[in-house]
Amino acid sequence: MKRNPVIHFAYDGYYTSIGEDVLWISNVEDEEVYSLLLKKSKNEVTYAKLIEKICRKRNVDEASTKLKVSYFPFSFQGHKVRPNYIRDDEDVECYFEGVSEEGFRSVLHVEVINDVELNLRMDENEQFDQVLREDLENHRNNIQLWWRMRIEI
Repeated sequence: MKRNPVIHFAYDGYYTSIGEDVLWISNVEDEEVYSLLLKKSKNEVTYAKLIEKICRKRNVDEASTKLKVSYFPFSFQGHKVRPNYIRDDEDVECYFEGVSEEGFRSVLHVEVINDVELNLRMDENEQFDQVLREDLENHRNNIQLWWRMRIEI
């Protein structure tokens, strides 16, 4: 009998490091874990379809919301692991293949970056670029002044 893949995911959080450990921190108080039942075999699930299903489940606009999807792969002999980000179809396949000896699959972690945050980051980058340009201009002026003073001496 064909079994449809089930995916569990935590929505809207971020990673933080504490010493050598990396932890998932939820941005929401209830820290609910959501589930998706995919009506395709795991080999037919694409990255685009996974993102679409997550957006539909959480009722968010896929066009204005950027999601970063990741998971902790099962560690090997107690080694520390870092999150593994899913960026394409091959990463999705790897996620489905990574099951524990007991048959469990890692919970996906979904980081949410919406248009407002993207615009704020772009504004911050533009402001940073402006500061760098001003610093560079001041530095050039100081060098020119230094050369003038040396020539006059």
